Amino acid sequence: MNQLEADAGTPACEVRQEAGPKYDDLGARIRTIAAEVAPVVEAVTGLPLPPRPLIRVVTPSALARTWLAHLHGLAHRERIAVARVGFTIDAQQCAAWHTDYIDAAKDMVRRWADDAAHSMEDALMRPQVLMKAKVITHAQHDDDQLYRTVAHELTHLAQHRASQGLAWVAAMTRYARTVKVPGHGFVPIAAMKLIEGHAFWAEEEVNLKVLGRKVGWPQAEGTEIFRRAKDRHGVFRNRNGEAPSAAEAKAIYDECHRFVQKAIDRVGLDQFNGIWTSFVSKCPVEDEIVAPGIWQRRVGLASVSRRPATWRQAAFLRRR
Repeated sequence: MNQLEADAGTPACEVRQEAGPKYDDLGARIRTIAAEVAPVVEAVTGLPLPPRPLIRVVTPSALARTWLAHLHGLAHRERIAVARVGFTIDAQQCAAWHTDYIDAAKDMVRRWADDAAHSMEDALMRPQVLMKAKVITHAQHDDDQLYRTVAHELTHLAQHRASQGLAWVAAMTRYARTVKVPGHGFVPIAAMKLIEGHAFWAEEEVNLKVLGRKVGWPQAEGTEIFRRAKDRHGVFRNRNGEAPSAAEAKAIYDECHRFVQKAIDRVGLDQFNGIWTSFVSKCPVEDEIVAPGIWQRRVGLASVSRRPATWRQAAFLRRR
């Protein structure tokens, strides 16, 4: 634990390199970066990380196995939640879910080049970050990209702790959480957009603090193996069978990022973080992602005086 961690009380990350000896150097780089980034994630977000945050450097197949355990754990909790309101999920539906989960796990192995990291729970419901050594290596990610990825995924762990796991459940459930919106009745919350927008906002703030600059999306073309894998499998399709382009996907993430930035500018970080403890009622709905003022009025949060919302703005004002 370095001095910054000790002063801030941030728990040291546990980094497990499980992908084989050839990735030992990568594991060491991630371990060093995680130790530097973890306390800054807590400072930027105002949220505590879990005790001893776990980061695993894994193969695609190991990630798929953990993903399968995560999905089954989620399904079990959903069956309990549905039973509490007087409904049941029959055996046929459960069997169909199991088949879907197996297919999803197989897809993760086939589409190994899609993402460098995921956050999920294991069979014991411990939240963790899984970083795919093969992707990071073949996509030729430098240390800047590792800082970006670690900051992003540790933010997801902080969200999980602050919401007692509900943020992840609401984002991945088959049973959409809804909230009553005046004039529209009950509307599904935009849970996935919120947690991703928040993670993109946090990673940018962390990189400004640690590196002194923003770090954009990866620009390296990657190895020939990586490019062939991307060309062969493309991207995951949405429920309508449509595959968004990289530009379209980035535009969606940027929109979510802007919502979080504007929401924090309007209500301040402390009030914004009330989302995590009252997740369903305070999470924005789809239309509010582009209208944070409407979200603010619905959830009843007061505006705060304008103040620097980013480390860069704060540094600029200090120099004046």
